[in-house]
Amino acid sequence: MAASRLSPRGENLRFDINSLMRALPVWGLDPLILTQIPGFPRPTITREMYVGEDIKFLEPPAGRNEPYVDPVDFMRRIFIYQGINADKALKLAEEQYNMLRRSLSIFERAVFHDSYFEPLPEHISIVTLLKHMRENKLAPDHLIGFFEKASEVTRSIPMFEGEERRKLNEKGSNFWYCHKLTDLPDFPFPRAMIEFIPAPWRVSRYNRDDDPIFWAWRKAMKPITASLEKELGESVYYSDEQIDEISDYVHRFLILHLWCSYKPDSSYVRYLVEASGAADVDELKAALIDPANYVHPFKMNEFFCSVMRCKSMTYLPPGKRKTVGVVFASENARPVAEAILLQQIGADVVIAAPEELLKGDTLCRQATRFCRHSGSFFIKDGVIPEPVTFLAQIDELYVVADVVQEDFEGLLWKAVDLKIQAYICHDTGIISEYEQSLF
Repeated sequence: MAASRLSPRGENLRFDINSLMRALPVWGLDPLILTQIPGFPRPTITREMYVGEDIKFLEPPAGRNEPYVDPVDFMRRIFIYQGINADKALKLAEEQYNMLRRSLSIFERAVFHDSYFEPLPEHISIVTLLKHMRENKLAPDHLIGFFEKASEVTRSIPMFEGEERRKLNEKGSNFWYCHKLTDLPDFPFPRAMIEFIPAPWRVSRYNRDDDPIFWAWRKAMKPITASLEKELGESVYYSDEQIDEISDYVHRFLILHLWCSYKPDSSYVRYLVEASGAADVDELKAALIDPANYVHPFKMNEFFCSVMRCKSMTYLPPGKRKTVGVVFASENARPVAEAILLQQIGADVVIAAPEELLKGDTLCRQATRFCRHSGSFFIKDGVIPEPVTFLAQIDELYVVADVVQEDFEGLLWKAVDLKIQAYICHDTGIISEYEQSLF
């Protein structure tokens, strides 16, 4: 057993596989993008997946249950939005994060895995960051309030695919058997413990010189993974040797082991070492291939987790108005409509649905609680009685249906003719722009 040590804060340290697992996202090592918020561009754009024109809320480490953001990038954008010079905005954002960082534990300032093995900055809870910004008056209350609501919406909408959905989908069932961020399990389900070997090595097996560290690691792992499989009774490394392109699926611990071999001095590996309580990289590497640490159930598979992310939520500053129409006609479509309504922060909404689905006003009270104002039209016999009047009130249209009925098809066409942005929202959770879906 490894001897315990003291952390810089005086805490007892010893390698703990559960602590390591709590430092990682549940649904894969790469955090899923939960939602994105346009309108706050940064002056320079780096890799589009995590940093670009939109602010992105990311999946948190296990058990945190709140969206995570890059605090420096987030504050810099907010400061620029308020008219501060880009260089001064960056300096101020860095100063503010350094001030906040002193109070955060390692589990509150995550460094996430990146499939391209490039360093990513620390990410923290948007809730924690907004609290700091509000206390230090770093942005107007209305703007901070918008992001607080956006965070709550992101936490409230079912979006993570679970085993229940996979089983139900085989029977043609809908997607509302997803997990919310607030009720994610503490640890991954067995299929989510498996990762695909990332993009840098999807190259010909016959070209071994382009990344010698990877090829040497892969070769060295063969006897180790064979021994693990024999002891654990389950494969930890699957490779299809019949094709020329890399097609490897591996246990997440082996991806972490590869990081330790490939970039041992990276911020990500330092984060893993600190979070796990390991003495150094060598102790962490040894622990990642120790069968005694494979205590969490796993199942080899070609698993790709999808997330039914929120559609972009748009900030409406004081004085700016937008009206959104949401149409649905069945109980099965109702949860999708509720999710769309929740995302209309600060907007006016008009709901068109059969009267029986709007009785009691529960939908209006809950799903429209962040909207400025809500109204309704009753659908009778599958038809909106005054479609032109309905469309004349709105700037954006969402039609939710199990199958787009002929009456709704006509409504969508009218919306396109009137230059209204129109979307089809299926009970599978997919939202697509109607005009583009025709081609």
